[in-house]
Amino acid sequence: MEKKHLFILGAVTCLIIFATSMVYADTIPILTLPGIAGLAGLIYCTMKASNS
Repeated sequence: MEKKHLFILGAVTCLIIFATSMVYADTIPILTLPGIAGLAGLIYCTMKASNS
């Protein structure tokens, strides 16, 4: 059960990274890369948490 909690925490962290980088991507275009990584991490953690 502990791994599931870590994946949920990772998903929330990735969601915050994704949302923050997408809000500021207009002014700082390089933030698109962390946004893509955050989205990929969100998908990964969500899939791992649902399979655990």
